[in-house]
Amino acid sequence: MIIAYYEQGHSKRETVNKFEIEPKQLWDWLQNKDKLMKVVPYIQKLTPDSRLKYPELETELLDWFKESRSQLKVVTHYTVWFKQRHVLLLTKQYTKTYIRT
Repeated sequence: MIIAYYEQGHSKRETVNKFEIEPKQLWDWLQNKDKLMKVVPYIQKLTPDSRLKYPELETELLDWFKESRSQLKVVTHYTVWFKQRHVLLLTKQYTKTYIRT
């Protein structure tokens, strides 16, 4: 649907604004268009055997995201990255040597 909208002649900026997605997400989908079109609709991941490195982190981030959006807060790529770093530091699963400054 989003790829089809873009291919109808709409700009990338117009597409990401209409569907409220990050530009990188659209770029990734366009890069993987052939794979995405071949996958059956109920598949949620292109690489089903991949495992999460920090499954607890994903659960906590998803809960935080849902709560933030229910409070109408803006959630950007940076805020998710910052929250992820904060959670990992609190759980001591992430060393300070890997933190970007």
